[in-house]
Amino acid sequence: MAKWDGTQALYEVTVELLDETSLPLDVWERRIGLRTLHLDCRPDKWGHAFSFHVNGRSFFAKGTHWVPADALVTRISDEKYRRVLTAAADVNMNMIRVWVWGGGIYEPDIFQTPSKIGPVDLVIVAVKTTASSHLPELLPPLLGPETAILTLQNGLGSEEFLAEHFGAERILGGLCFVCLTRRTPASVDHAGHGTLSLGEFQRPAAPRTRSLVEAFQSSGIETHLVENLAAERWRKLVWNVPFNGLAIAAGGMTTDLVLGDPRQLARCRALMEEIISIAGAVGHAIDPGYADFQIERTRSMGAYRPSTMVDWQAGQEMEIEPIWGEPLRHARALGIEVPELTRLYGEIHSRAAEI
Repeated sequence: MAKWDGTQALYEVTVELLDETSLPLDVWERRIGLRTLHLDCRPDKWGHAFSFHVNGRSFFAKGTHWVPADALVTRISDEKYRRVLTAAADVNMNMIRVWVWGGGIYEPDIFQTPSKIGPVDLVIVAVKTTASSHLPELLPPLLGPETAILTLQNGLGSEEFLAEHFGAERILGGLCFVCLTRRTPASVDHAGHGTLSLGEFQRPAAPRTRSLVEAFQSSGIETHLVENLAAERWRKLVWNVPFNGLAIAAGGMTTDLVLGDPRQLARCRALMEEIISIAGAVGHAIDPGYADFQIERTRSMGAYRPSTMVDWQAGQEMEIEPIWGEPLRHARALGIEVPELTRLYGEIHSRAAEI
């Protein structure tokens, strides 16, 4: 079994044993995860490869064999499993080979829920904001006195939501600037780019923020420390609001088509200018030239499908309020006229009603 750098989608499985009259004799229920592990042994210039791939992505396996943790299996507690496997993870092992010899057994699943994991140093929230309502139930078992919570969610309001439920002192925020598409619950296509910006919620950067940035950097992820997290969220909206929104409003238009259509490009610029205007009004000045920078940067993405467009085409709930609703409410509260954002917000709601 491999420790993999991604959130495992879990599925509820129920198996019923029925008699000849279809009356249930027994029921088995379990939450399970599915991932594809492939060992590549193709010929290469040295002889044959020997590399592992999870969901089509290769990784360097570092681990050990696992034999039963006790000669008398009834003496093995969940706490012992947890202690030994956590120790393996702490020394950077990412694979355990279950070695069936000398009385090997089918080992139990003990890490299926947060309550079975227990308190950790850091919780990374990478679910879409459409699933945020589940976080007050999922996170508490993971929280110790010093546990920090890092949200990588889109739009505005995710830090405020987590602070309300778990305390502002725990909360950090991150912005992912990356082109990727989730093809299945456990498969992600990475098309390009890939940087991360991290900062504290309503506070300047702290020692823990710098340590976290260094940890991501040491893993090969380009990561930047930001002193003003709220300002960075508005800067990301300069891209998210027009490109995610117009892709949906136009009925499924990739970024290259948005940029290639004069009317859509004009709307894109107008939306960027409105977001920059709102950001300045709430105290986060953004250089007007940032709009041109984002447009030129997007040209290199090719026929990219923004994530919200992917959700809409798949018939899934979209992150409407964090990306479009919250900026619009800020504008209305400040008395700022934003006709393009108002129009787009209505168009996206109309598209959502088609799902």
